[in-house]
Amino acid sequence: MSYLILQTFHKEFLHNPSCDWIRPIGVNGFFSPTIFNDNTGNNISNLNDYYCELTAQYWAWKNFQAEYVGFYHYRRYLNFLAEPTFHENTSVEPENAASAIAFLTTDAQKASLRKMLSICDVITAQRSHLIPSIEAQYCSVVERAPWDAFLTEIKNRFPDAIDPSIYFQVVSAAPICNMYVMKKIVFDRYCEDLFSIIDPIFNLIGSPYNTYNNRYPGFLAERFLGYWLHIHNISTIEVPMIIIK
Repeated sequence: MSYLILQTFHKEFLHNPSCDWIRPIGVNGFFSPTIFNDNTGNNISNLNDYYCELTAQYWAWKNFQAEYVGFYHYRRYLNFLAEPTFHENTSVEPENAASAIAFLTTDAQKASLRKMLSICDVITAQRSHLIPSIEAQYCSVVERAPWDAFLTEIKNRFPDAIDPSIYFQVVSAAPICNMYVMKKIVFDRYCEDLFSIIDPIFNLIGSPYNTYNNRYPGFLAERFLGYWLHIHNISTIEVPMIIIK
């Protein structure tokens, strides 16, 4: 089984360099000759200030070959082992970071991941509760115009699918942070759909907001994943997301 999880780094941060199935990828100008970098090959590295970790995912889509591909953040991991310490989305204090990372990068984690991938197409982080709904929560913290354009682009892309206006108004949980592991064939389909929606929105709106609000392409992608999995009826397993403080 050929698979690899790419862990995005925009700066130095504690990690396990000896782990052979989680490999760093530099984004937003962070460079090291010993890791992958999102500014090589076919890339959109220059959009990282807006697309966030999507620049690493675009790079993997266009340049990386594997049977399975996944994505972590520099301080966020998925836990594939059923045990009492990290059984739900949780944060780890700095003094416990080294031991937590050691646990989250073991061969036992890899073995459990392999078993999960034998019975599903996608693994995501446990869904976060976005109260009172995905749309209402999004529009309460980010500018509204990209959201309206997002709904329009989804309807154009999937005219026969569930109406996204209704879906995002009634559903209140989503697998956020753009973290997952997928079969590469599914990942390619996902990226084709995702960027066909995100790119026209960015081309239309650009970056007229403050630093936080200009990251709307990455925020929209977080909400799109759950909808995309739902309309395509793709088999999915959810696992805890562990955040290293």
